[in-house]
Amino acid sequence: MNRIERQRIVSILAEAAQEVLKELGHDLPLALYKECFLLEMKLKGINFREDVVIPLNYKGFKPETLIKSQLLIENDMPLELVCDPVPTTGAMDSILRLWNKELGLIINFASQQTDNLIIKVVQKT
Repeated sequence: MNRIERQRIVSILAEAAQEVLKELGHDLPLALYKECFLLEMKLKGINFREDVVIPLNYKGFKPETLIKSQLLIENDMPLELVCDPVPTTGAMDSILRLWNKELGLIINFASQQTDNLIIKVVQKT
């Protein structure tokens, strides 16, 4: 996916998250936000997969413990949904590195400001 297309998708995802938060309000269960956000993505024509297993090979060994991304957007961007007053990016950093993806997103439904709903995480090189 090129940079312009990626920016377009991120913009649509931001609109979807803002719509969910506007309709539902704050301090509700993450599962409810997720259900409604998935519907918004479908309505906006965004392709996604849920609970995508990230292939892991540690020195030729394939651990039984699975690492998953909550969502994979357009087969390109991992996305995690959280409801955390102080979200962290460490897990997303690891997902990007292990999966060799350039950009990951965290949508924080606990954010009090709609312009801070999406946290963009870029793989460190």
